[in-house]
Amino acid sequence: MKPLSTKSRCKAQITQGIMASSLFSGLFGTQVPGEGCVYKSQNIRFKRPVYVGDEVTAKIEVVNVDIKQESYLIHNTMPC
Repeated sequence: MKPLSTKSRCKAQITQGIMASSLFSGLFGTQVPGEGCVYKSQNIRFKRPVYVGDEVTAKIEVVNVDIKQESYLIHNTMPC
């Protein structure tokens, strides 16, 4: 019996997009801004599949820091 992934339009096994985007949660909670970070929102667009075994790189850019509000505006991308 063939795996379900060979019957899909991707023709190979893919990961769920949300699993790849979870890299950002790890970055925010450990690197920028660091421990204690509250991750308030995220907008996601999945442009193409991430295949099992693919190497992905999460990139972030700190766009704005508001010291009084203790908030950061961060743009993140994951070119796959």
